[in-house]
Amino acid sequence: MKVPSLDKYIGIEVYCTDFDGIGGKIKFDDESFIVEEIIRDIKSNANGYALYRLEKHGIDTQHVIEDIKKKHGINVKPFGLKDAHAITTQYVIAMRKGYYKEVKEENYSLRFVCYTEPLSKDVLLANKFSVMIKEHRGNLDVLENIDKCTIANFYGYQRFGSSKAITHLIGREIVKKNFHAAIDLLLMNNMDFEVAVRREYEKSKDPIKALRKIPIRIRRLYVEAYKSYIFNKVMSYIVEEGYELKCKNGDVCFVNNRLKIFDGGDAILAIPTSGYGFRNKSRFSLVIEKVMKEEGVTHKDFYIKDMQEVSSESNFRQALLIFKDFSYKKEPLILNFILQKGGYATILLREIMKPSDPAMAGF
Repeated sequence: MKVPSLDKYIGIEVYCTDFDGIGGKIKFDDESFIVEEIIRDIKSNANGYALYRLEKHGIDTQHVIEDIKKKHGINVKPFGLKDAHAITTQYVIAMRKGYYKEVKEENYSLRFVCYTEPLSKDVLLANKFSVMIKEHRGNLDVLENIDKCTIANFYGYQRFGSSKAITHLIGREIVKKNFHAAIDLLLMNNMDFEVAVRREYEKSKDPIKALRKIPIRIRRLYVEAYKSYIFNKVMSYIVEEGYELKCKNGDVCFVNNRLKIFDGGDAILAIPTSGYGFRNKSRFSLVIEKVMKEEGVTHKDFYIKDMQEVSSESNFRQALLIFKDFSYKKEPLILNFILQKGGYATILLREIMKPSDPAMAGF
């Protein structure tokens, strides 16, 4: 089955299912794609940090955070990132204690929930989706058994800038220490913060100083996007070569969201990611090293001495896309499901729809 060029561009070179897709379009308006974060129970602490419920549409999480800081002087941290072309509900936490301010703007609102202890991304459990698909071809019988399909946990299009798909290329140049090339890519593609970066670059001729005009969370995203591309390439090889994706004795697996060496029971296989500190002990190590060689990088390259704040350590990611409570209704076709933390709805939808042109289909 032919894989679109955009998919290959972000490292996804295979499908995990062999049925014909239903086609169609998603994200044709914000109301057609609804996402809500599910978080664990939070203990309140009157002397703690403000936890907020952030509802937005037509703007992505990074830009909302920057806008809240610029307009309202509130510095908040999200537990997950949400796309612009959707109605999304998520949670963010203030970076300093003892103060909260509710905000209402045209395309987002920030509502106080409670004061609490410092929270990490572990607070996020899953995401609940409601997705409308229009102009599909029918063949909806494939939806009856989709929850029995084995689907690799690829990183989705949003991780790479969706149809523009440039963030991992900037990250690649940063990892390879080609900082001038990273600047060139950013300026040629009219990326965010272009004005500040260009001004500093023309003034100092120092690409590192220029890149540091970009907020650190965005610079880290560039490097993480490159790691995501490598992971997608690795998973493509693993699927194509028929590796067993069930846990075997000695595998590193996730058990109740914690990593442990598998010795039986319910568990989800974990795949090592690239990054400094990588240990060559997985049965997938040969595949990982093959991709790294093709890319012309080593794991040590992810320790970036000239810009240490964006260095990235090796970790693990679930091999399989885990979703539950899948249901659908027809006319209009609406899919409902809950997806594990770190999973991308567009990866599930990609398998269901198999669009010939993901960008035109709303991906």
